[in-house]
Amino acid sequence: METNGNTTIDPVPAAITPEELVAQLRAYRERIPDYGQLTTAASRQRHRVAFLKTGFVVASINAVGASDTVQTAVGQMPAELQGQQADIVRWSAVEDELRAMLKGVVAANLVRRHRLGTAALQSYSISRNLVHLPEHCWGSAARPPSTCATES
Repeated sequence: METNGNTTIDPVPAAITPEELVAQLRAYRERIPDYGQLTTAASRQRHRVAFLKTGFVVASINAVGASDTVQTAVGQMPAELQGQQADIVRWSAVEDELRAMLKGVVAANLVRRHRLGTAALQSYSISRNLVHLPEHCWGSAARPPSTCATES
């Protein structure tokens, strides 16, 4: 951190390489509880139960707290269920952030592809015009002299 008179200037962090980011993402992936991939069928199977209305879930947690019989049948204490509910909210923030990051990475790659595509089209257009000039015709190893546009 540098200071310039009364102003504090934070240095711009160095850009991360794709390889470094992939390595860090893989390291984080190993630390995420319950991380895994689901088949489409397994995901569909869990979806309906996973997205019950919040009021229903809260009432169910309250029922666990109000009845020893329900608590014994469910096999969890109300505090455990409330903790799971809080974790879901916290991990939802992670989902949102990762979606936003993925969207930004996709956009950045689109910009890179566009930049490269523009350069490729410019190169093609310029080369196409230069090939008609004798001094540029011989410079191409891929084109034998007999195919130059200036020769008949």
